[in-house]
Amino acid sequence: MDKTRKTNRSTRTVFILFAVAAVLILTSVIGGARAMIKTQSKTYTLGAKLYSIGVSLMENNDADPVAYSNYHVKDDGTADGTWDTGSRKLFSKMLAEGENYNFGKYYTEELYAKNTGKIDEYVRIILNRYWVKDGERDDSISPELIQLDLDDSAWILDQKESTDDTIILYYNKILPVGEKTSAPVLKGILVNGDILFMNASVATDTWKDSDGLTHTRRTYSYDYDGVTFRLEVEVDAVQTHNAADAIDFVWGRAVAIDEATGALSLTEEKAEQTKAAKKDPDKVWTVTYTADSKMDDAKLSAEELYHEILGLEPGDDLSCRINLKNNNAKAVDWYMSTKILQYLEDQNVDADGNKVASGGKYIFQLTYTDGNGKQTVLFDSSDADQPAIKKAIDPLKDYFLMFTLQPGKEGHVDLYVKFDGPTLDNSYQSTLGKIQFQFLVQEPDDAPNTGDTMNALPYFIAIGIGGLAILGLAIALVVRRRRETGEVKSE
Repeated sequence: MDKTRKTNRSTRTVFILFAVAAVLILTSVIGGARAMIKTQSKTYTLGAKLYSIGVSLMENNDADPVAYSNYHVKDDGTADGTWDTGSRKLFSKMLAEGENYNFGKYYTEELYAKNTGKIDEYVRIILNRYWVKDGERDDSISPELIQLDLDDSAWILDQKESTDDTIILYYNKILPVGEKTSAPVLKGILVNGDILFMNASVATDTWKDSDGLTHTRRTYSYDYDGVTFRLEVEVDAVQTHNAADAIDFVWGRAVAIDEATGALSLTEEKAEQTKAAKKDPDKVWTVTYTADSKMDDAKLSAEELYHEILGLEPGDDLSCRINLKNNNAKAVDWYMSTKILQYLEDQNVDADGNKVASGGKYIFQLTYTDGNGKQTVLFDSSDADQPAIKKAIDPLKDYFLMFTLQPGKEGHVDLYVKFDGPTLDNSYQSTLGKIQFQFLVQEPDDAPNTGDTMNALPYFIAIGIGGLAILGLAIALVVRRRRETGEVKSE
């Protein structure tokens, strides 16, 4: 009788333990699964496009350039790090067919610069004039005998850097894409005829003929017989954005740029360019969580979701802001996922498949601000390169909690990038970078609107573990009971 009662009590205990374990495990599963309503936004993408530069030297009214240098861009908009270049001889059409050049005669010869790139630019032209004798440059002959009729209405002669043989001129305004300079840098050329008589010597020979008449013969010798003059022309171009810094870095010349008109002037020292701070981001999106628990971005088109800032140049910056609004009656958690789809360095490769651009530096800042104005910095570097940014941003591709927004509150996410001028060299022409954002809102479906952001997941896990422990104890009691009755054999 006692044994039967003991067996019945043991059985009831086992049943109770199984029941408690089942309740705890179900509570952890149901409680952890039912608590949240999740809503995802569309994907927002910001692109940054750098274009390429190019310039050509034009002669008279010819349609074809005398020389050109354009960064090579393929049909798909990418580049391989090469340049399209070419040249031909100057003055090929200055003389009529069969005409010989006459010293002391003025010849019309107009030279222009033309913008054959994809961005507006500033240009300079360098003229090198000298003499050649027996195939070698002869500096004993004055280069000033080669007289150049230069324009001074649109071109500035660099008195400081020019010499007798090297003349440097700057176009005094921006040269837009596809246009040539409003005036030629060179209008005509004349080689002084005095060279024919310079250092000339004469030999006199006198004799009588058979009739007794006296004859005198003078033989003139010219030191410069067989000399030729040379004129070499070089045209260069730089970007218009941050132009004073670019010209100083590339050409080593101090200039001042009128911010209103773009007019260029030469200075003794580089003028400090005070670039006005941006009042507004380049692009602003707004994502609203509505009263009926939906993301209010359904009407945005693909063009609105993807915004590309075109024509950026080294030294430029870009920014975007995404406003996040809660118009729901409940407090909701906002999560963000961000990833860089394409770095500037990723797009262009050479013929061997190697990346063309590398080593560029950026100021890169990514922050978010909650409904109370508290800002959190995800990444902020004033001297970052692609590997550093990649290391910081890659972990953010998975959703992470930013903040909880109370009803009627608003937060935002800000991205700011500034491209370093000196390190983003020619290899960064025709490159495109893309960064993507996506948001997720999580709303408790039946929780009180307290604004408490405590994560209940650890408690549900603990309940589940407790249930499993009780289940294990119940199973152990069953096994023990069966051993006692001989139902389980142990070897």
